[in-house]
Amino acid sequence: MKQTEIMIYTQEGLHVNGPERLYKKYTLGPAAPIKTIDHSKVSNVEVEGVDMKDYPDFCDAFISYAELDGVEMTDEQLESLDSDFVYKSVLESVF
Repeated sequence: MKQTEIMIYTQEGLHVNGPERLYKKYTLGPAAPIKTIDHSKVSNVEVEGVDMKDYPDFCDAFISYAELDGVEMTDEQLESLDSDFVYKSVLESVF
């Protein structure tokens, strides 16, 4: 499995170590495969953060609870939901 080295700009270098330390080297292992969630298996969706003053964007709204095949989804699964699915869920909860 291939590892990748990347350089990341750190703001700390500006304030703490001076400009010669603006970048820090990180070694990354192989990326975990991205798992897509079948939205047809998601049910009992609960949405929070809806602000009608933000219509039609609802940019602060999010799914706080949902079930996948009848099992409560983890925070990581909720965060990985497609933004279109989240937006449709927000609209369904509002209208």
